[in-house]
Amino acid sequence: MLDFFIALIRNIGLLALVALLYGAAIARLPKGWWPVALGVLCGVGAGIAILDPTTLAADVPSDMRTALVLMASFFGGWISAVIATSIAITVRLIQGAEFLGVGVAILLMCGIVGVVGRQIVLRHATRIGMKHILLISLFSPIISLSVVTLPSDMILDVVRRYVLPANALRVLGLWVLGAMILHETLRVDAANKVRQLAYTDHLSGLANRRAFYAALDEAWASWKQTGEPFCVVMIDIDFFKRINDAYGHPAGDEVIRCLGHILNDEKRVTDTVARLGGEEFAILLRAMHARDCLSFAERLRRRIEAQTIQLESGTLHFTVSLGASRELVRCADRQEILSSADNALYAAKRDGRNRAVLDAGPDA
Repeated sequence: MLDFFIALIRNIGLLALVALLYGAAIARLPKGWWPVALGVLCGVGAGIAILDPTTLAADVPSDMRTALVLMASFFGGWISAVIATSIAITVRLIQGAEFLGVGVAILLMCGIVGVVGRQIVLRHATRIGMKHILLISLFSPIISLSVVTLPSDMILDVVRRYVLPANALRVLGLWVLGAMILHETLRVDAANKVRQLAYTDHLSGLANRRAFYAALDEAWASWKQTGEPFCVVMIDIDFFKRINDAYGHPAGDEVIRCLGHILNDEKRVTDTVARLGGEEFAILLRAMHARDCLSFAERLRRRIEAQTIQLESGTLHFTVSLGASRELVRCADRQEILSSADNALYAAKRDGRNRAVLDAGPDA
């Protein structure tokens, strides 16, 4: 019994470390990289378990190598399965020793079972939950066939004395690891959603004023350090109050959503598009000079002018006025960049709206 508790403490400690490192990693990575992080961490953890195994009897391993590969595959799918299984099998091949073929086969089986189990669960549920973790944990003893590699005169004694505690250890380890991975995933997901709500305009789906100013601060710092240019385009929906009065506020909301879709579609990956409030929008264009900024604004204006929105009462057209900031070398600070774009926007509205204007500056 003492051996069982020693093995339990060692294994749970390794699983907890892997889960905590996974939580720290995904908090800093885009969601598309989460399966990679899970596969690497579980694969490395399985490798550690292989090189420093815990056993309850003879050469029957009671460590968590299979649990780590199985849960990586179950939570991360094929990407995590391939990475974790490849790392674990590589370490097993380097280790050598007896029953190499059986050990590799068990690791491969864990990867396959994890992926298949994930697909079955996601066909009937939107996400993996605790009951699914419990089910695959209870199923896991069937995968491990290590006992059959022992000499025939030892099998009965090992089965009688050690199979139950070994399987109990495996099931408990899987459940703990799965619960911790699920907890870390939900925790980071919730934190990301809160962060997204804090920096996203709910109606247009674009960044909000806070996010835009944060991007502007970053772009200005980059300009001062590296000289990378950027410019700002301010956008205002023409006669937006008339649209609300004539068609109703739901139509006005639809105009905002439509404009948000167009702006998001036209921007590059490095650009920031934001709704600053009401009918006012802004675009921060990285690595772009003022003359190119005006060309972008004019192309955007033409696309918006050609856009139509189908309402129950008919077809709605709308236009925008755009103001592009002048070159950065003629701006003393960030506020002057915004003032420059605002001045150009005012000129566009003063000159008849539905046009794009570049701020010439007071000394032009």
